[in-house]
Amino acid sequence: MEIRSISDIKSIGQDITPPLYPISHSLYNTYLLSHCSACFSPLHLSPKPSSIPPSLSPPLYCSSLCASSDQPLHSLSGEHSLLLSHSLSDSSDLRASLRLLHRYHDRLVGDRIGGLLSNRSCLIDDPSDEVFVEIKEGAKAMAKARRMIRGNGDDDDNCVVEETALCVVITNAVEVQDVSGVAVGIAVYDTPFSWINHSCCPNACYRFSGFDDESGMLIAAAPMDGGGSGDNVLENDGWERYGPRIGVRSMKPISKGEEITIAYTDLLQTRESRQSELWSKYRFFCHCRRCSTFPLAFVDHALQDIHVTGLTSTNLYSACNVHTNEVVEILTEYMNGAISEYVKFDNAESCCEKLEHVLSFGFTNDRSPREGKLQEKIMLQPLHHLSLNAYTALSSAYKTLGSNLLDSSTNLLEHQLNAFNNSRISAAYSLLLAGATHYLFLSESSLIISVANYWTAAGESLLCLATGALHDISMDRCYPILNLPPLNLRCDNCALKDKCEASFFRRHTQNLESEHFSRDFINCITDVVPEVWMFLIQGSHYLNRIKSPIDFSWLGRRQDSEVSDSGANLGSNNVVRSLSRCEQEKWYDNQRNKIFQLGAHCLLYGELVLKVCCGKDPQLANLS
Repeated sequence: MEIRSISDIKSIGQDITPPLYPISHSLYNTYLLSHCSACFSPLHLSPKPSSIPPSLSPPLYCSSLCASSDQPLHSLSGEHSLLLSHSLSDSSDLRASLRLLHRYHDRLVGDRIGGLLSNRSCLIDDPSDEVFVEIKEGAKAMAKARRMIRGNGDDDDNCVVEETALCVVITNAVEVQDVSGVAVGIAVYDTPFSWINHSCCPNACYRFSGFDDESGMLIAAAPMDGGGSGDNVLENDGWERYGPRIGVRSMKPISKGEEITIAYTDLLQTRESRQSELWSKYRFFCHCRRCSTFPLAFVDHALQDIHVTGLTSTNLYSACNVHTNEVVEILTEYMNGAISEYVKFDNAESCCEKLEHVLSFGFTNDRSPREGKLQEKIMLQPLHHLSLNAYTALSSAYKTLGSNLLDSSTNLLEHQLNAFNNSRISAAYSLLLAGATHYLFLSESSLIISVANYWTAAGESLLCLATGALHDISMDRCYPILNLPPLNLRCDNCALKDKCEASFFRRHTQNLESEHFSRDFINCITDVVPEVWMFLIQGSHYLNRIKSPIDFSWLGRRQDSEVSDSGANLGSNNVVRSLSRCEQEKWYDNQRNKIFQLGAHCLLYGELVLKVCCGKDPQLANLS
């Protein structure tokens, strides 16, 4: 099926559907005790003892209306019985499937429920596949829960109905995010949303907040091959609609009759990774413009670009075509392991050391060196998708290291200096991630939401750095920033503050030309970035190799002109060291002002784009 526009949509950020309620939804087990099971809103209650598992607690609701809407379905669908009998760490997909099946058991036609494709025949075509096992075992657990409700204890190996419902959820459910972007559960929506196909260069996106309730439906199902309209909507099913709403909004101008597409996967992955994920979960390969381009589109080439050293005339072909791919796979495993040390085991220091060593010095496969031949060394280019993942982890890990030092009981100057240095490097990686993604966005406008999120994070990191204490690292001195006059966020060059205020007070921000707006933003920060960048990257071997965090046109000349160490900063450090105490304080105060202005620009730009694309209200609109 396809969903197409029924009118011309001339601007980005236009709502093309009204807010849509789910036809089935369920919280992740982790959030059953902290969020409303009906609308997914956070509960403002005293926390329950952690020893109480979700299965032993009745569903929690934020209001009597939510309770009266959801409680009967929770009991009658078999969801409660499943929670009591199922031991998996998360059963949200099974519970959503039970809800869907209870509501629409009479709408089961072939491989569909109410027009929603289950894809069952494709998902269970390989008995050796993990998905096959999960579906079979999950369907048995669902059938058992339904029998408990009916009072029928006889086992039945025929679980086709349950398998179909579970496959509908696997194929059509989306993660529901709260206002901070945290995924708290899943939901299945009706055909106006679920029939929207995937593209790696989509023209629309969806969100869960910032709705305009007056929006109309600007899309419709495309006619089917048999001549029918394709309408199969469940809106008149007799069930009350409630739960987390979703809305679709344009990311590009869309012509009447043009297909509406969204992204099912992370667009900052390589083409191979995207295709692998789409096949694993949905059993199709993407043939969109970006995936069909040959040779690779610039953004996909950059996301997998590497530099290989240690090649000889005898091993050049095999290294580039066979062995190099093997080394990249091992490198991916190694870097994911380093990130896991931080995410799962809170070992931020080890994560930073390993990732920065790989970024700075490359990676050589020591597992199976080939006798008599040089070993190839893989150097990741700054725009490689593994590099982007590393920047994300390093920004968070360095921030954690700095926070841990400040939270320690000692107030030693050395700890304060180290905490500031960690915060400074964290801000540098955050800025690098935003700039690198923006450089890719210039060639693929569908990355606009990722870009906006990264610029927002970079702005927050820079502002946090600027409003803290500035330290003279070379002289071991600490200069706290106290009682300084307010800084002006207005900029005559790009007028970001004015545009942000306008978007805050208007429901719509129409006719915003993203390319011109982005160009104005980059032009405005171009002069201040080099000086701020030189301050941020002091002492970092890898970051000193990055000539500019917003312009990567230097990449083609990298091997001839890259900086081998932090020598680029020695001159500026020597100049600062030669200044008097008063002059040093003025110099750092000047740095603080530039960091603040850059951070404000980044945050305003990111928030304005998110307002336009996702309906999120800017947080800086009311700042002076």
